Amino acid sequence: MFGVIDLLLVLTGVIFLGIGGLFIFAGFTIDGSQDEKRKALVKGGILAVIGVILIIATSFLTIIPAGYVGVKDTFGVVDSDVFQSGLHLKNPFTNVISMSYQTMKYIDTGTPGQTDVATIDGLSNEGLKITMGIAVNYHIDTTKAPDIYRKIGMGYQDIVLKPPVHSVPRDIISKYDAKTLYSAGVSADNADRARIEQELLDGISKGILDEKGVNRGIVIERVYLRDIVLPQTLLNSIEAKLKMEQEIQQKKFEVQKQEMEANRMRAEAQGIADANKIIANSLTQSYLEWYTIEMMKTHTGATYFIPIGEDGRYHPDPVLPLPAVK
Repeated sequence: MFGVIDLLLVLTGVIFLGIGGLFIFAGFTIDGSQDEKRKALVKGGILAVIGVILIIATSFLTIIPAGYVGVKDTFGVVDSDVFQSGLHLKNPFTNVISMSYQTMKYIDTGTPGQTDVATIDGLSNEGLKITMGIAVNYHIDTTKAPDIYRKIGMGYQDIVLKPPVHSVPRDIISKYDAKTLYSAGVSADNADRARIEQELLDGISKGILDEKGVNRGIVIERVYLRDIVLPQTLLNSIEAKLKMEQEIQQKKFEVQKQEMEANRMRAEAQGIADANKIIANSLTQSYLEWYTIEMMKTHTGATYFIPIGEDGRYHPDPVLPLPAVK
């Protein structure tokens, strides 16, 4: 398999070879001196040799791009060692296949447009139809690249990944009720979502093992839960229930707020009552007589009515100033 660099070398070699051939043809056919013909033949020969060398070089050299390894296939015999990224000498009869070990997205060939989201239908534990969309990131194990090429082939994504990607979500959907799945689908920061994504990762990773339980060279990095689609009638019911639960929580908050306000008012009333009690206990006969005299000092020019008891002393009744007599 030719890479870009190999193809450029071949094309350059063909160009040099073609130009060299034109010079050689001209050396034999042009009308001119023997010296001019000889120069044309020499130039043509040099260019032709360079072209041949470039073309042959592609048989002895190979360049592996960054992020790839080169698997060596010589007449159907696959070498267990691989070429790492860079320039390498090789057997001219060896075909080198570049295989990426970078993070790749699973492309679901069974969906319209072949997107990176696999859409799977399943039944919840209530028997309701649920549609789950997932995305899978993975890479190949470079040490097992020769085994992947030899035993599976370059279509390993459809052969190894597709079966568990489509079967594991159905098993997980059947474990949960619709409300839990809906909750996991609508919130990114959700314990249900994290748990389901981990179950998807574990299930798909287990599903790509061979019959002996050995990984076939594909490493699942992460599985993302993209969306959960429920029947519209069920979706409306769940949304109404969630809204009701939110309203109940709001009511509880309002009740707690009112209880706190009532406690504050009771504490304030108790403080006022205690203050009044302290004041009442401090209103002695002597204090009231003194207070009456002080009040009369501040209201000069007024006439006061001071109730006197049978004992000839002032008693704590209101002391009211009367209008001044003109």
